[in-house]
Amino acid sequence: MRPMTFRVIALLVAAVTAGSATSGVIYLKDGFAVHGNVKKEMELVLDPATGQPVPMFKASPQFLLDDRARYVVFGPKQVESADKDKDIRDGHAVFQTAFTRAGNKTRPAMAVIGQAGPFNDKWERSVAITLYDDMMKFARPGDPPINDPTLINGRYKQINAKIRQKITLLSPYFVRVECFEYDWTSNYLTDEFGPSVILPLLRTHPEVVTKPDGPADFDRQFRVLRFCMQAGWYREAQEELKMLRGQFPGMKDRLDQVETGLKQLLVQQSWDAADRASKAGRHTRAQEILKTLNIADLPPAIQLEASNMQVKYDGLNRKMEQCRAALAICFEEVVGPPVPIVAQAIPVISRELNLDVLDRLEPFSALGRQFELDVRAGKQTQYTADQILSSAVSGWVLGPAAAEASEATAERLWKAREWVLDLQRTAAPIDRTRKLTAIPGSLGISVDECARMITLLPPPENSDAVGPLSGDPIDRQTRPAFTQRTAYSYKVALPPEYHPNRSYPLLIVLPNVGETTAQAIRPWLAEGARYGFVVAAVDWATARNRYEYRADEQFAAVDCLRDIQRSIQVDSDRVFLTGNGEGGNAAIDIGLSHPDLFAGVVPMNGRPRWYVNQWYWRNAQVLPFYVVIGELSGDVRPWIAALTEKWIEKGYQSLLVMYRGRPTDFFSAEVPNIFDWMNRKRRALGFPELGRSPNSGFNGEEFHSFRPTDDRFYWASSDAVNEKFTISDMATTRKGTPAAIQANIRDGNQVTAFTRGLKQLTLWFGRVYDPQTGARDMIDFSKPLRVTLNGRQTWSGNGKPLTPRMDVLLEDFCRRGDRKRLFFAKVEFDKIQQ
Repeated sequence: MRPMTFRVIALLVAAVTAGSATSGVIYLKDGFAVHGNVKKEMELVLDPATGQPVPMFKASPQFLLDDRARYVVFGPKQVESADKDKDIRDGHAVFQTAFTRAGNKTRPAMAVIGQAGPFNDKWERSVAITLYDDMMKFARPGDPPINDPTLINGRYKQINAKIRQKITLLSPYFVRVECFEYDWTSNYLTDEFGPSVILPLLRTHPEVVTKPDGPADFDRQFRVLRFCMQAGWYREAQEELKMLRGQFPGMKDRLDQVETGLKQLLVQQSWDAADRASKAGRHTRAQEILKTLNIADLPPAIQLEASNMQVKYDGLNRKMEQCRAALAICFEEVVGPPVPIVAQAIPVISRELNLDVLDRLEPFSALGRQFELDVRAGKQTQYTADQILSSAVSGWVLGPAAAEASEATAERLWKAREWVLDLQRTAAPIDRTRKLTAIPGSLGISVDECARMITLLPPPENSDAVGPLSGDPIDRQTRPAFTQRTAYSYKVALPPEYHPNRSYPLLIVLPNVGETTAQAIRPWLAEGARYGFVVAAVDWATARNRYEYRADEQFAAVDCLRDIQRSIQVDSDRVFLTGNGEGGNAAIDIGLSHPDLFAGVVPMNGRPRWYVNQWYWRNAQVLPFYVVIGELSGDVRPWIAALTEKWIEKGYQSLLVMYRGRPTDFFSAEVPNIFDWMNRKRRALGFPELGRSPNSGFNGEEFHSFRPTDDRFYWASSDAVNEKFTISDMATTRKGTPAAIQANIRDGNQVTAFTRGLKQLTLWFGRVYDPQTGARDMIDFSKPLRVTLNGRQTWSGNGKPLTPRMDVLLEDFCRRGDRKRLFFAKVEFDKIQQ
């Protein structure tokens, strides 16, 4: 008889001692770094003879990093490099307290934290908690199934209780909290509590408090300053330093050394903030910080970066002044009224001009400066003022390479721009179709020009309509006129210094059941502002008791994205999805159902369902996941462990972060790490390989669909899924076989596609952009294309090249609102032979 194996990641604690020191750093391929002890994952195997668990190393390729507060699980294919000797927490001040457990109850399988009281001077607090005890742990092999109607899912016993906890270990990085009544240890990141909670406690510790009737002890009080510096609480450290100077004037030399180090840390922190602000498009903020920096105080390598940034901004500001001066002078020198297009376009350009789009007007600026010199010298100008202003219009619409001092070109391009924006504002499909049929006589630009123009368009609706640009969340609703669906309520917050001609990353938050959009969005706002994110929270029907895996719940997130794109400039290659609890369930489901929409998914305490672990997990093959759970999350943990194990085995980009001993909390201190991870991600192309190994059973990696609305995967879509392969109730159904699609684009304009359960298939072709390789057409549009479907049906276009079409480009763009993924040709199979 083979021993029974439980693949539960948390059981690695059998091989990780509480006193193991954190050391080493792992750099992943995207630059994201994780610090701690890296260990091979282990599992507990039950010995059939004794029934005792025996720890054994897994054959799985997973690695597990232990940083004392969390386990981070990842695969070796994600690793770029490692430094086992770098320990960023070496020498951290650690404070411990004595603790004796009063009860002998075993740790619960699952728990939900309620209202927690404040810590007292003994570092203790009371917490209201709901526990879920796993009754299966009392079952022996061969026992009949538990049949008790009072149990949740026939397995968990619910206990409402009040427990006492005590901090037994406090470090600048993590906090260990013990429970008196249960054999239960929980670990927190210190930043989850923050200085307002931690510092008053620290000052009551015996190693800090001055002995009764004794003189003030510098070394004891100095430990608080040291703690603040190691925790990164530099402003609090300044206050401690100031207090110590007043109390201990004789320690001036030592405190001077500390102050020198603290100033360096503050300068480094300020530089990091300036660098982050600049990359987030917060140019005013970045320049404000640079003005306060003494660049000489920075390390030599960073001094060069800071100097380069200062030089860059000085140059941009000069160019901005010159450009605005050229606009004013050219307008003044226009003979008579300016040509209509110039009169219409230049005020728009002047209003929207900023540092991010200044390069569009560089050719105009050069012509304008020469024009000014010639006018002042009384020379004959090469171009008229209208012609030079026309170069600003054409450069604004198509980019600097297309700038041309031609009034006719400016009129043609500006009219096309306004026509496309008007088309985007047209809600009814029948009205759009009517306008699209008139394209040949009304647009006057090529498909290639239109594609380039779309990437530079502002949102079709006035961004001022979304509310104040203060970063405060704005209440909005999706508009049924554009979707033909119900309206969904959402909140959206814009980053500081937002303007409509810069593309911003977007994070969509899916609330938990019983949580409002205001509550859901709040924890993400501060970091969202720092990283320059648009942040939104949409109500997917949180009044229900749970997420029910319905299409209308998915539409809430999809329609929220579409609605935001109509009025806010979103970088569609940097859209992310997150949610906690039932919102985490929704994030997993929606992300895997529509992977082509997102650059990454961040579920917190989400539980994947059977169809995910059996089928849909493959839909994440180019969609990164950052999964966060608590160790005491009940059956969330084994389901997530099984899912991430599949991803890691296949080399998919996924990180599993599990907080040690923690229930299903919202892990607030993880938010900065999540933004750091998201800031490194861009949406995958799904090109030229869309899935792998079709019809290969478990080893197959097709994209799967159980719903007619899970209908698009990157450059393949379907308007008709065979009903035999769909499930009407995803929440309760436990079996089925989904529809599937896999396709490849090979050299020689050869395309192969394989499907299961599809009645119709559309393959989309256009241009893709990769930061490493640049822009390229998906196929050679100058040569014939051959598409083979399921090894039987063939499309060859009668041996002629596939022609890019304006109506295909614009209708698809208006439907999806995606400026970064443009398709201008398609091949359709309407009657698929199965």
